Amino acid sequence: MENNEREKIAAIKECLIEYVGPIYICGEIFDLNADSLTIIHADMPKEELIILNNHYPEWIKRVINNENKKNVLLIKDFDKISLEDQKLFVDIICKNRVSSELLPENLKIMINSNERCSLIPEIREVIQYFEV
Repeated sequence: MENNEREKIAAIKECLIEYVGPIYICGEIFDLNADSLTIIHADMPKEELIILNNHYPEWIKRVINNENKKNVLLIKDFDKISLEDQKLFVDIICKNRVSSELLPENLKIMINSNERCSLIPEIREVIQYFEV
């Protein structure tokens, strides 16, 4: 791994520690700790973003049951969804909840895209932007 990539990874990890709110990272992310990381894709089926009839999608179970001190949810490919579809993520990103279930307090949320994209106001107001 090149020094430049190491510096980017160190900066991302520092952002996760420093910022309370979600961070939006534009650019490719490398080498994050898999034990503390849950990855979902923004263009996943809508049914995977809700709890229905007490059915919890796997990613929700993982973040709730993650006892690692560093519990991170990475929402990839945010540039691949429409502004309308971004509304599906408002509760997760802005309110730290899915349906009526609160997500763990220690959960850090990262939004990722390869290209910088427009964000709806609700999301834009709560994120910290970081480009790698």
